[in-house]
Amino acid sequence: MKLKPLKNQHKPKRLLSDVKSRYSANSSTKICKKRLAKSIFDWQNLEGVLGKLDEEIAELKAVLPDLSFCHKTDKLTNEQKTKKSVMNWVIVCLLLVNVARHLSVDGEMALQDTIAKFRRRFAYVEEKN
Repeated sequence: MKLKPLKNQHKPKRLLSDVKSRYSANSSTKICKKRLAKSIFDWQNLEGVLGKLDEEIAELKAVLPDLSFCHKTDKLTNEQKTKKSVMNWVIVCLLLVNVARHLSVDGEMALQDTIAKFRRRFAYVEEKN
């Protein structure tokens, strides 16, 4: 005898299941972090986030050939290290978004303001040369 599931019975909704890939990475990250902050998957204070950030930066440094690595002249040859370095970089970025949240900083606005400031400074340097 085969049991049929009841019509009203469905899987419980997952916390991040409706975060769509059409959102920008920054928007998706903010949505995820906001939801995770309401769950058990969050640090209680900035110290915890910064500790994890230190740990992930150390792991990123460990997979790089050395700190004199230059993307213009050097290439990572080991595919596994390349994937691992990308993953560590992504985790560092996500942790920085979490730091911003703990500091009540709108990461998107902060990046936009910083980019605008950089562009003004760069234009000034170009004009001087």
